[in-house]
Amino acid sequence: MSEKEYIVTLNNHDDLDQFYSEMESNTSTEHIPEKNFTVENRREISRNTHYAMTDAEADQIRNDPRVLAVEETPENRGFKVEPCFTWDSTQHFPRATGNNDDVQWGILRCYTGASSSAEYIGSATTLSTLNTGHEEGENVDVVIVDGFLDPNHPEYAVNRDGTGGTRVIQYAWKAGYSYSGGSGEDNDHGMHVAGTACGNRQGWAVKSNIYNINPYDGQYGSSTLMDAIRTFHNAKTNGYPTVVNNSWTYIKYDSLPISQVYYRGTLYEDVDRNDARDYGIHCPNTTHWKISSVQTAMDADINDAIADGIIMVGAGANFNMRITASGDTSDQDYDNYLKDGFGFQSPYYYARGGSPCHSNGAICVASGGYAYLGGQYRPDTKSSFSNKGPRMDVFAPGQHILSSVKNQSWGTVDNRNGSYKIANFSGTSMASPQVAGILACVVGVYRDFTQADCLDYLISTSTRDQVYDSGSSNQDDFYNLMGAPNRYLHFRKERKWGGHVWPDPDRRLRNPRSTSSRVAFPRMKRNYNSGNS
Repeated sequence: MSEKEYIVTLNNHDDLDQFYSEMESNTSTEHIPEKNFTVENRREISRNTHYAMTDAEADQIRNDPRVLAVEETPENRGFKVEPCFTWDSTQHFPRATGNNDDVQWGILRCYTGASSSAEYIGSATTLSTLNTGHEEGENVDVVIVDGFLDPNHPEYAVNRDGTGGTRVIQYAWKAGYSYSGGSGEDNDHGMHVAGTACGNRQGWAVKSNIYNINPYDGQYGSSTLMDAIRTFHNAKTNGYPTVVNNSWTYIKYDSLPISQVYYRGTLYEDVDRNDARDYGIHCPNTTHWKISSVQTAMDADINDAIADGIIMVGAGANFNMRITASGDTSDQDYDNYLKDGFGFQSPYYYARGGSPCHSNGAICVASGGYAYLGGQYRPDTKSSFSNKGPRMDVFAPGQHILSSVKNQSWGTVDNRNGSYKIANFSGTSMASPQVAGILACVVGVYRDFTQADCLDYLISTSTRDQVYDSGSSNQDDFYNLMGAPNRYLHFRKERKWGGHVWPDPDRRLRNPRSTSSRVAFPRMKRNYNSGNS
């Protein structure tokens, strides 16, 4: 039997040295064959180690109580790394051009905590009304895990007029790391995401340091991205917080019909498109199904990055699928799976979502926008493409978002530098950096905030019960929430009139996944179109 590259993930980092010894010294144990296993990639900062082994050896090692998982690399299992945004210029980009005096409508929506006509086609927030206040992400490092950024775009400049040099730092993630070239899969995706999180007109953390590592171009395999980010963070001596935005996921895409689908206790075979959609599986066309999928090794890396103090934010993905809360075995959809003839690669527990966006502990962002329902525009709906369900932590503007691009023929030329443009994109990829940018502003002030504190901040400050819910139990309905918390991102502007700390402890919603100390914290001061502070 031929050998393959497998990633062995341990439950605890403390077991690594003994495990290395047993795997690499012809030592036979109950669960490890007597063999000197070839190390394909020793990742000492990680609980993950890559070994060459046969399928039978992998089966035996999985029984070791120290082992969390033994999986082939995502690439070898047929998974593809893909950004979480859409490319239908007719349906999802109804306002293809922007005006240089415009600011993406999410800025207004998240400042005021209420919808406005700025969410609709043909209207926008004007730059002249914008005052971002004092909390701007200064001395915070924001890492955009995405396609390459052009550091000379005026949106990334120190000053809002495009002068002062760039805030993009082209860090050497490893020897020989190159920022030249790029990927056809990106299509300015990374440029746009960075502008929303950190842009000086279209973004939030306007004084942050911007870093970029590319998951698409092959310099770093997707499996080892977090090693680089953790090493960078842990080596810092300046105390700058690190906020990471992941607007990408692992996807599996294959042809219909599906061999088997297990849905809410019943097994179905040769499942066609209509039935697959009824069972909560995304089918983007008449011939294929498409889902995101968990990668245990990546989930372990996300958990360890959070333990290091890194703030992790992810896009909820664009499949209009119900995603269950992490580890909630009581949910009737938790054990839903599909099998499609891939041997050990199936089953795929599709309702558990995918890494890194749905990894346990990561902040997961759904997209909010508008819909044309009942003959009129309705504000504050779930974007039709956005995932839903209990795993979503918060809704944020993600539909029809104006931000920085370079290569789009239909964008508007940026009046600060004619070589660059601004354009509208849609997707949970555009919602996630709204949250990442605001959290960069938050940790710029509250520098000891943990991941749990950041999640509690979002829960406490978000507006509630504003997102329209059709109430339908149909998995394929575009505008039902199906258990998603009805929270909308809100960056509160000022202290309460009574002068109490914000949030009040009695108003804080208890989050069962939180490990925060739950200490109430002062509300930061923001200005928007007013003289108040």
